[in-house]
Amino acid sequence: MRKLSPANEWTWNEILLNRIEYAVRILTWQNSADAHEKNPKHYPEQFVPDFIPKPKKRKAEEAMDIDELKAFLSRPREDVKVEANE
Repeated sequence: MRKLSPANEWTWNEILLNRIEYAVRILTWQNSADAHEKNPKHYPEQFVPDFIPKPKKRKAEEAMDIDELKAFLSRPREDVKVEANE
């Protein structure tokens, strides 16, 4: 079965331990000075073996305070034309 699907190489125990280790690294990173910057870098990446498809990357995010967010949301929006299904 491992030859047919290399993802079967890991058992549930290994998958769970991998997720726990990643969560601990995120919790540790959250207390670092880097995490408290406006645009943090060095966000922990989850280890994924070669035989498991890599998770999709997060889209670039932008930090805003409340006033910037309100101004962003109050900007005029473009009209979107939706055609009816025929």
